[in-house]
Amino acid sequence: MVLKLHRWLWIALVLSAALTAPAQSMRVEDIAVGKLLVSPRNSPDPIFAKTVILLVQRDDKSAVGHIVNRRMKVPISRALEEWKSAKDNADPVYMGGPVELNGVMALVRSAKSADAAHVFGDVYLAASRKTMEKALTDGAGSHDFRIYLGY
Repeated sequence: MVLKLHRWLWIALVLSAALTAPAQSMRVEDIAVGKLLVSPRNSPDPIFAKTVILLVQRDDKSAVGHIVNRRMKVPISRALEEWKSAKDNADPVYMGGPVELNGVMALVRSAKSADAAHVFGDVYLAASRKTMEKALTDGAGSHDFRIYLGY
């Protein structure tokens, strides 16, 4: 039950970013870091059907996002078993997307983070192992830390 509550708190946090943003836009120039992309259930690509993607990086040549609503049944301790800081962590990992599934990134809630890129509000993208391990060592839980496999 506690995990479900944390899951809903995280979803509420991500969705609050959408609620505080201007109304839905179909203009490419409105796509930016911290924005949500919502794919319809009848998406032409079944991988993205019924997904909510949070854009975490964007420039003129590329964009990176994480699917925020694809929780896996694999705990962090098993997915990152070679990381000492992940030992005994039962929080789930999330499938961030179909690209680079062996790559690991995390979204971290923090007052500030020198080692991570700002996404929105108090949410940062941690792409280095050092930053993610520090968050795990500091006791970050599922309400303020999520591991994503792929993007």
